[in-house]
Amino acid sequence: MGTGVKTRQIMSEAIENSKPFVRGNLSGRWLTDQTTLIDQFGQLPYEESEQLKAALADKDVYVVYSFRTPIGWTFSQEWKIPHVLYSNTTIHHQNLLRLMTE
Repeated sequence: MGTGVKTRQIMSEAIENSKPFVRGNLSGRWLTDQTTLIDQFGQLPYEESEQLKAALADKDVYVVYSFRTPIGWTFSQEWKIPHVLYSNTTIHHQNLLRLMTE
């Protein structure tokens, strides 16, 4: 298991510039309001999904996904990366996101 160098480069550049991207099971995109949230939570626990909904109430939010689950989001300089255990692949993606957003 692992994420290739090219995928890490694409992910890092997109996150640094808050640009949409899709690379394998990783993606990032802007959510602009709560109406875009249908089927956007994947395996994200209820409490965290409520935090994401609250953020979307008055601002656009940049969200990074592993498969269909949000693993982190930002609407300012600070990132919210929930401490939730998923599959080994998604945990790996979460750790990459943590490294890229420190």
